[in-house]
Amino acid sequence: MRFSVVFFLLVLPVFSLSAAEPGKQTDSEKRRQTVYKLFEAQRLPDQLTAVIRNTVRFQISSSPELAPYAETLTAFLNETSGYQALKKELADIYLGHFTEAEIRAFIAFYRTPAGKKMAEQSESIFRQTSVLVQSRLRENSEKLLKSMKQAGQQNIR
Repeated sequence: MRFSVVFFLLVLPVFSLSAAEPGKQTDSEKRRQTVYKLFEAQRLPDQLTAVIRNTVRFQISSSPELAPYAETLTAFLNETSGYQALKKELADIYLGHFTEAEIRAFIAFYRTPAGKKMAEQSESIFRQTSVLVQSRLRENSEKLLKSMKQAGQQNIR
């Protein structure tokens, strides 16, 4: 989960767009609204909330001294990498990869029984994948440390 937070904080680009007239949506804003409908169909807000919740749990299990700060950590992550904080930039990322017609097709898919099931199960699949990755990292941490030590010794020579 630590990787997820770092990913959101460091990798996601921020786009600046020119201001529209008050009360009038630009074409970009209209296109973003379409992507927001996709995010809702995918249950992305719920998934990002789960990522934050699981990140806080993982951090506390790794560093129990953080337990008294769970609410502060959660609030910080929601403010900086929660759905509301990221949705505009995430929409711009989607718009950089997909046409509006493709996004509408995704929305149509997520409204089908199979699409709804995919959205419902995504959080569980992501959670299980995260547990698997964390487990593999723990199992192989000694191997990583050994490799890093060897690489450090080679750099010294």
